[in-house]
Amino acid sequence: MKICIITPWPPQISGIADYSVSLAKTLVEMGHTVDIYTNADSPTQHPGISVFTLQRAEDLVEIAAFHDATIVQLGNHGWFHGYMVDFIVRCSDRVTVILHDFVLSHLFHLDEKFQPNDDHLTNIVSANYSRTVGESLAKHLKCDDNILSWPHWLEFPLSIELLRKVRSIVVHSEYVRGLFFRQNIKRVHLVPFPPFACGSLAKRNRSHSSDRLYVGILGGIQKNRKVAQTLRAFSRVNSTLGWQIDVVGQIDEDCAHLQELSASLGIQDRVIFHGRVPEDELELMLSRLDLHIALREPTLGETSGMVMRGLRYGIPTVVNNVGWYAELPDAVCKVEPGEREIDDIFNYVKKFFDDKAFRDKTRDELLSFAKSSFDTAASARAILEAAQHS
Repeated sequence: MKICIITPWPPQISGIADYSVSLAKTLVEMGHTVDIYTNADSPTQHPGISVFTLQRAEDLVEIAAFHDATIVQLGNHGWFHGYMVDFIVRCSDRVTVILHDFVLSHLFHLDEKFQPNDDHLTNIVSANYSRTVGESLAKHLKCDDNILSWPHWLEFPLSIELLRKVRSIVVHSEYVRGLFFRQNIKRVHLVPFPPFACGSLAKRNRSHSSDRLYVGILGGIQKNRKVAQTLRAFSRVNSTLGWQIDVVGQIDEDCAHLQELSASLGIQDRVIFHGRVPEDELELMLSRLDLHIALREPTLGETSGMVMRGLRYGIPTVVNNVGWYAELPDAVCKVEPGEREIDDIFNYVKKFFDDKAFRDKTRDELLSFAKSSFDTAASARAILEAAQHS
């Protein structure tokens, strides 16, 4: 089968780009021909995969006609995905969309010149829903430049309207599939663990001392990742074990105070802010973790590639009990958002640090889960079956 994938692609810094590399390699290994179309400059080449930089987005319509299946990797990043919108509208009957973000606010925030434009976004919301809804968003944006903090995105996500007529949709959570089902959109296929997350089950790096525990907060450091709450919880830890928190990823402006916070809590020597690191260094740091803190709330339907990568190592993980995260196995610690959040994080961490048998049992359960659930080829086949669905 000849397959076209329209997607972000390395060297673009995007988890979806990494996902597409894994998916394309797997499809080629299965005997398919894969052509990649991307707006990445000087895209990375891989043996057996044809990668093309788009000169004009409108050329995609003609390109798709020469393929047996067309897959669009759609997320909420305006530059990486904005050019895909017109193609989806024009070729909806032949397109399978792998949807990474249920809410497409930032995708439509960029205007025709790919510039952030509040009026452009509110006009699209008004056109798809009502003038009243658009005015509500406009009022919010005048007071708060955080687009995602508008409290009505799950009611008016823009994805429903864009994807209502596509051939099929692939999602990675029962939570998001349910949101589509409630809008009477049934051509939604659940692939719980995408190929990039599966890979081959990874071997942990145990070269460090057993009397020191490594804790990781990995990915973009944003306000909804609850890093401040995590630091406050860890400041209460009194353990005979040494411990270190590695905070890895670009820090948003509204989180710039975190280093100062760690100092005020007296744990600055235990918290290391690495910023963004190269992929090989990230993988090495991930492989040595004893505990992964991956809180996120509010959630707007997204999944976490970093959580799935960590589970490949059997790394005990702490998440919020919301959205896709609530669907993770019982061995994952699920913390309810709210007033007791810091207490609940602390109580779990205390048990985890004090009880080696509990640590080992949790790792064993998560590794067993990964072995039974993460299958790269099965995930790729499920995506391909969705692309052939009519």
